[in-house]
Amino acid sequence: MNTPTTLSLVQQFTTALTAAGGEVHHAADWSAALGVLDGLLEAWGVQSIVINQEAPLDGVDWGGRWPTRACHVVGRTVGDVRQVCATADVGLSGCVVALAETGTVGVASGPNQSRLATLLPPIHVALVGTHQITADLFSWVASRSSAPACAPCPYQ
Repeated sequence: MNTPTTLSLVQQFTTALTAAGGEVHHAADWSAALGVLDGLLEAWGVQSIVINQEAPLDGVDWGGRWPTRACHVVGRTVGDVRQVCATADVGLSGCVVALAETGTVGVASGPNQSRLATLLPPIHVALVGTHQITADLFSWVASRSSAPACAPCPYQ
């Protein structure tokens, strides 16, 4: 069985997401990705950003990085998350998976990870590592075959 290479998955994901109206910006490493992000926020004139506290975002001092922007980190910043997300210029998150076939970015929700941060701001930026890109939903589910088919919901 032929498996797609990382490069071909990245190319396929880029093509699919672009066709769906999204934008893809490539970076060689984490430092370069932050540099690309800095440039985008500057170009967009971003004044406020809501950030999900998740890997790889949880170890960054966002307020120190962007002292002129209002940075609201879910789970760390005091206030109404819904209001913060509704008024933020940008929502920033990591992702669980990126599907090359469709350009879909799968995000998680839970403590320190608000769905609202990815849905309410007019711009959502997801930082995606190449290791998170898989061919399609079936490949991703198969790669997680050790996970239980039905896990109890911890938020009841």
